[in-house]
Formats: sequence, C-alpha cells, structure tokens
Amino acid sequence: INVSPNTTTTYSVTVTDANGCTATDAMTVNVGSTNVNAGIDQTICLGESTTVSASSANAVSYVWSTGANTQTINVSPNTTTSYAVTVTDGNGCTAADAMTVTVGNATVEVGSSQTICLGETATITANSNAGVSYAWSNGANTQTIIVSPNTTTVYSVTVTDGNGCTATDNTTVTVGSTNVNAGPDQ
Repeated sequence: INVSPNTTTTYSVTVTDANGCTATDAMTVNVGSTNVNAGIDQTICLGESTTVSASSANAVSYVWSTGANTQTINVSPNTTTSYAVTVTDGNGCTAADAMTVTVGNATVEVGSSQTICLGETATITANSNAGVSYAWSNGANTQTIIVSPNTTTVYSVTVTDGNGCTATDNTTVTVGSTNVNAGPDQ
C-alpha cells in the first residue's frame, strides 16, 4: 500500500496462510516537519554590518544564499540585499525563508567655498540624494541657507535620510573687506 500520513503513524499487517497460521508485523512511518524563520527585515547604513539569524526548532543544518552553513551570519552589503536560508531536519525534511537588509546611503554636497564682500550674502544649498532632514551648524534646518557673516565662517550640514543614515559636508564663506585711503584731506 502507499501511505501519506500527516503525522508519524504505525501501520501493522496480519497475514494468514491457507492453514490458518498468522503472522503480524508493524512499521512506523516517521513524518518529519521543520520550519525556519530568517528574522525580520533590517535597515542599516552603508558601511555598517548586521547579524542575520535563522531560528528553527529542529534544524540540523543551515544553508544560506551566501554559502554559509551556520545558524547566524554577519553581513555588510553595499546595496539592499535579500538573504535566504534553507534548513534540514534529522528526517531530511527542508524548509526555507528569506529576509531583506535595506542599505541606506545618505550623501550631501554643499559646493565649493564662496567669497563675499562684507555686508553681502551667500546662498548655500545642501544637495542630497535622499535628504529628509537638514541640520546646519548655524542652527538652520532647511535645505538652503542664506548667510551674511561678518568674518570668514565655515558652515557644515548634516543630512539624515529616511533610513536614519547621515552624511555631513561643509563649505567656507570668506568675507573680504576693502579699505580705501585717498590720503589726508587738503
């Protein structure tokens, strides 16, 4: 007979020959069952690493899409990457799951230094690939600032993206002054 039980089951058979003699035998079909959870999706910033861990109640082996064969792997992807794991239990049954590591990569560029005359203004814009918030060294929180310093000043900005990753850049506004002396009055 062909059987396909959902749980471990014992099957017995009794055979009777033409003389009325009987023999009985039994066989147990072990049904293996395993599961795996690769964990929740994670977000890191470019250059960071994270630990990805598979949990399974009865796994005896782990095979990750990276080729690793441990329960836990450390990863440091440069771009958003999915990691899959397949586990096998003692009965040879397998299960698979995957998770994704999202990589944030905030960048910012404020341009080259500027020179202004005393009393003039300079406009500085933080050009960012994914800026959600801006924090300037002068306390401003907008993408663009207009400044009129009395002396040469360095302005820095830290940009935070939607993943919480940050980038910082700075520029210098040089203040020139012109003094003209035509000599004493006559």
